[in-house]
Amino acid sequence: MITMQAQQYGMSEAEIVTAMNYDDLTAHGKTQIQNSDGYFSELLLSTESSVSDDIKQRDVLIKVYKGDEILPRYSLNVRRTSAKTAVTGGVPVGTVIAWLSTTAPTEGGTWLLCNGQSCTSYPKLKALIGNNVPDLNARFLEGTTGNPRLFKDAGLPNITGTIRIFTGWEGDEEPVGCFYFSRERGNQSPSRDNYRSPDLTLDASRSSSVYGKSTTVQPAAYTVRYYIKAA
Repeated sequence: MITMQAQQYGMSEAEIVTAMNYDDLTAHGKTQIQNSDGYFSELLLSTESSVSDDIKQRDVLIKVYKGDEILPRYSLNVRRTSAKTAVTGGVPVGTVIAWLSTTAPTEGGTWLLCNGQSCTSYPKLKALIGNNVPDLNARFLEGTTGNPRLFKDAGLPNITGTIRIFTGWEGDEEPVGCFYFSRERGNQSPSRDNYRSPDLTLDASRSSSVYGKSTTVQPAAYTVRYYIKAA
């Protein structure tokens, strides 16, 4: 299981290397992989060689480790040439997709889980959205023809109503808004013996029809993971 997971992380790193511009290739030491359970990656660059007068090439060795292990669980070599264009899979950086697995997609580029994590390692995505991917946990995506990337808080229309103190005299005004009398008032003479107070009832649907249509504010839903293309 660990070796299989290391292979998946190695393939993801290979996607990043393949998608990068040749001149941006950079080696790095053993570094923890974001949002992994203790996995580390290391990138080693070979000496640059010439394929022709105009084309250079070098190999990128990717190693994936589990924890403090000295030997890598998985290794992969990716050859890059300066003539090779970045692979984007036909999907632009910044695209958000709904994904039905807990493992990130590997096809068509590098995908980051939309959990608020840093994306500063991905220049194109950073230039588009800033230093962090959006945290879309427990959020729905809402279409707009205005500005994108706005977070909206949950909310419902206000419930309003007015209660006027009932004195027992004729001419007392009825409550308004979401309040109403659910039992008729009795004889409205000043005599205390003839007085019968009404039942004052709250019904939010009288204020807005949005209330009463459901027993919860949770709409019918199906859970997915949102991923954004980083490279």
